Amino acid sequence: MLVKTDTVNDTTDEPNETFTLSGTLTSNGAPYSDSGIATIIDNDTPTITVGDPANNGIGDITVPEGDDAIFGVNLTGVAVGGTLTLTMAQSGVNPATEGTDYKVTTFQYSLDNGTTLEQRHGRHGVRGQPRRQPVLVKTDTFNDTTDEPNETFTLSGTLTSNGAPYSDSGIATIIDNDTPTITVGDPANNGIGDITAWKVTTRSLAST
Repeated sequence: MLVKTDTVNDTTDEPNETFTLSGTLTSNGAPYSDSGIATIIDNDTPTITVGDPANNGIGDITVPEGDDAIFGVNLTGVAVGGTLTLTMAQSGVNPATEGTDYKVTTFQYSLDNGTTLEQRHGRHGVRGQPRRQPVLVKTDTFNDTTDEPNETFTLSGTLTSNGAPYSDSGIATIIDNDTPTITVGDPANNGIGDITAWKVTTRSLAST
């Protein structure tokens, strides 16, 4: 005798799961029993992408100086009880400076596509079940008055699902909007042999 039943091919990261078929044979009024265990082998691997919210977290982002930097963190196949940890840090050849170019202190995240924002929790842990898509992460950038190269910082995300870590990161490039200026005033009309002086005014000079 063969006994068949369906299993469901879901999209959630799970441990391998089991169920049992038990059989009882009654012969000449006497029962004889046995059982067998079926193990369902999970075939789902969770994913995480951190970056452009308009592209499911794929690709880096650019932000005009002074605007909010908004990352998308896209998750798939997360196990029940999965956790998401987020960190920000300066990066690249021209790293942005925390506190003067971008602000970790204003780090916020949303689990409902931006309808509500929550402050970072502990070491940037995300409260609740981060299974709704996508997770949006926002922080401020600072609109200074100094001519600088475009500067970068990174948001890194680590998803822990069924005890296994999965990581990705995205880069934000802050686009500088400062143009240095120089103004040279007309000198005073001096007599022959007097020293001539010009007033030179500069603004938004680079630090080097």
